[in-house]
Amino acid sequence: MKRGVLLAGLLACLAIIGWWAAKKPPQAAAKLETLEEIFLSKNDNDPRLDRDFTDLSPQTKSLLRQKYRELPAELRNERGTIVYLLGKNLSSSEDWAFMRGVVQEPPCLSLA
Repeated sequence: MKRGVLLAGLLACLAIIGWWAAKKPPQAAAKLETLEEIFLSKNDNDPRLDRDFTDLSPQTKSLLRQKYRELPAELRNERGTIVYLLGKNLSSSEDWAFMRGVVQEPPCLSLA
């Protein structure tokens, strides 16, 4: 009887852990969501920029590069923040290729 109850309790705990892990957003998406919150707050000194954006995974870097490309050139602060975050985490040829592309971009002369 005790074994059955112990086994049932263990299975229930594993089910709860599995459910919790499934509901938790992936790390890359969570970091992008955090960055969006920082952009909305307009707080360049948000401590999360230093705390949450170190040792970025390749998936997170890919999402940040995609976000950079989606932003209009007029949003220089947001684009610069992404370049800063990726520049702190240079580790692959894709990182360097992205930085090379950023440096070669024409200047934004729009008044929009």
